[in-house]
Amino acid sequence: MAFLLALVVFVGLLCTVDLLLTVGVIRRLREHTELLAARNEPPGGLPVGSAVGEFTAVDTDGRAVTRESLDDGTLVGFFSPGCAPCEEIKPRFAEAAGTDGGRRALAVVSGPGGRETAEGLSAVARVIVEDDPGGPVCAAFQVQAFPTLYRLGPGGRVTATGPEALTPAGSHERARRADSRDPVGR
Repeated sequence: MAFLLALVVFVGLLCTVDLLLTVGVIRRLREHTELLAARNEPPGGLPVGSAVGEFTAVDTDGRAVTRESLDDGTLVGFFSPGCAPCEEIKPRFAEAAGTDGGRRALAVVSGPGGRETAEGLSAVARVIVEDDPGGPVCAAFQVQAFPTLYRLGPGGRVTATGPEALTPAGSHERARRADSRDPVGR
């Protein structure tokens, strides 16, 4: 009988230790989720709700591009030649831009050698090539790192940044409202 009592106490202690470890892992996962979410924000770029500055540029087809010429829901991506993260995100940008035939997508390629990079994006978006990473479009969007992604709303205001901008216009707002009603409290 003493053996069974000792076994029950041992199993109880083991379950308590397991429960404490599980709570610790959950806490750590929440911290990692917050760190990853912060990492996906564009460093030093325009935050959601900000208005894009005024700019004038010419795309690779010779058409003028201004802030006013960008429609609501326009996906804007900033890329740099030779940038490994840019190469990783370009297929996702092309997929998101291709959903409306590229009518509401703008790709800005900034830096030396931008013409070659622009060729791959011109099939799905209007493309602007800026030889200087501090060009007028990059300055208007306050881009300080590549790649940087934005989704624009009415009045040239930023409605989404980072990978969230790759979702169709409006869906990130629905997801944000759903998260705010999340009973788990993520």
